[in-house]
Amino acid sequence: MKLAQLTIVLVALSLVVTSCAGAKKVQKRDSVTISGILQDAKCPLSKDQETKLKAFKPGGDRGAFRTMYEVFDEKQTAALKEAFGSSPGRGDGLERPRFLFFAVLFENAGCPLTPDQITKLKALPNERGAFQQMGDILTEQQSGLLQGMFNR
Repeated sequence: MKLAQLTIVLVALSLVVTSCAGAKKVQKRDSVTISGILQDAKCPLSKDQETKLKAFKPGGDRGAFRTMYEVFDEKQTAALKEAFGSSPGRGDGLERPRFLFFAVLFENAGCPLTPDQITKLKALPNERGAFQQMGDILTEQQSGLLQGMFNR
């Protein structure tokens, strides 16, 4: 009798572990990463670029985030503009991938954007007021990260 009960427990535990592993796979598949975008575009990140991108952390220096656009080469920048849309650079700056700052911030914090979120973000008007409309698109964790970056 105890062997039968133990077998049932082990089978149940196996099902829980399998379903959790499956959930993680779905979650990863449902998120968009910078590395994934560039891999698909056949212009993957170098180890040096990966290291530089991982240095951009929530709560870090906001000024340092401005240098993130310098991490990518022309082909990578074009692929990122394709994925995220583009926005004019500040001042006389070059056009740059839209929402890249947010994508890197969220990815490094473990809550990357989903394809659905990117579609909705790209549909926002390319103007200052769009930032306020993002609240309806982002998760609570993502919104909290932004508030932490800008409310200092």
